[in-house]
Amino acid sequence: MKIIKSARSFINQFFIACIMSLLSVQSVWAWGLVGHHTSAQVALDILTQQKSPALKQIQDILKRDDFVTSSTWADEIRGSTTEDWKSTIWYHFEKMNDGDKYLVYLKNQDPEIKARGGVVTALLASETILKDKKSNAANKNQALKFMIHFIGDLHQPLHTGRAEDNGGNKVDVKWQGFDLSLHQVWDSQIIDFGHKSLFAQGSKSDQIKSYADFLEAKFKRMALPDENKLKYDDWVSESLVSRPDAYKYKDEGANKYTARFIDLVDQRVYLAGVRIAYTMNRLFPGYEGVLAPTADGQNKLDNFRNQVVAITGDLSNVIDLKPSPLSGN
Repeated sequence: MKIIKSARSFINQFFIACIMSLLSVQSVWAWGLVGHHTSAQVALDILTQQKSPALKQIQDILKRDDFVTSSTWADEIRGSTTEDWKSTIWYHFEKMNDGDKYLVYLKNQDPEIKARGGVVTALLASETILKDKKSNAANKNQALKFMIHFIGDLHQPLHTGRAEDNGGNKVDVKWQGFDLSLHQVWDSQIIDFGHKSLFAQGSKSDQIKSYADFLEAKFKRMALPDENKLKYDDWVSESLVSRPDAYKYKDEGANKYTARFIDLVDQRVYLAGVRIAYTMNRLFPGYEGVLAPTADGQNKLDNFRNQVVAITGDLSNVIDLKPSPLSGN
């Protein structure tokens, strides 16, 4: 009898360990695999519906790489055994305080932190590579995959800070009986718990498409911001608005917390997709439909870039989006 109880105890502990391992893996990804892939799917759907000329140029750059699954490549390479991408870990987030304005925050950073770079400067550096006619095919391929991912990162509120707790990674919460961080909850658990029926069957790609279709229907009539009036720092500011409440209500429990924030999370995943599509149309011109990128919108971004560079110096000295061979290989 004792042997049976011991076996059951071992199985239960093993099962819990497996679940916690899966949750830990999910926490590596901003928005988790589901959020990133869904934003990319929304972007692909928009570009396809628009019959955007950008699709051909994207395909030429990605070659055999899939647009949707490429959205998590920037996280996957951190564990590369053949090349060193460790410097890119700093490019997935900003560490901002409540009420911060991006340019002021950037100017006030310690020189050591400023030299590491962040998600906004990484996006600007990715653009430079994609626009540079001297960039080789491999660098353009990597820069495009970085951009798809980093736009998603910008829309996860806890990827904008706070500095003192690493964007909620040091904030413990109870979630359906498990000990998680607040960051983990926002990366994946709100989506998974709030849309259990969407992820109950089918392949992973089918589930992603179902979630993307759901979001496109949900926000079909939503009045979207005019992207030509926005810059990367405006997307950051949007994420900062919702962040205080993410902390304020962290102890509500999974059901209540999910009900409170699921609409916001859905909107951020969807808007990331809209903005990936908008950015692709801006970088690869030719689309002339509704809300097409304008010269004025590009001028706003160019002015923003100039303001950033005035603070950081040449971005190529701050952001390194190329791998370094690991010693001993």
